[in-house]
Amino acid sequence: MRDLLEPTPKCNIAGRGGFTQRTCPQANRWGFKFWQGDIRSEWNRLKHAEILVFNAWTAERRRISYVNDTDNSVHFQRILRFPVGKHPAPSGFRFVVENVFEELDAVGEFYCDDSRKLFFLIPPDDTPP
Repeated sequence: MRDLLEPTPKCNIAGRGGFTQRTCPQANRWGFKFWQGDIRSEWNRLKHAEILVFNAWTAERRRISYVNDTDNSVHFQRILRFPVGKHPAPSGFRFVVENVFEELDAVGEFYCDDSRKLFFLIPPDDTPP
């Protein structure tokens, strides 16, 4: 992650508050800012893409609502239980984007198109035809 949607002096990407930054704005439950190229607004079926956000002892999965190319932010369809940045050290501000057809390039990656009932998978080289 590059930054929080709404950083404050007591809740920010530096995460110097120790294990917990207690006063993180609720706006940070809706998404975060990313480094250019990590998430792309031009992905086909963008709203099918899912982001796994790590938060201390848990991880939460949310579908993308939209990407703002102006400030490189991603916004979720539903809010997270905890604001991004609440637990800075254990979370490491990490995330994984999944279910993006255009990003399939390694063994084991998949794309599930639930609207068309199609599943795409890059199998291991030794998989029988």
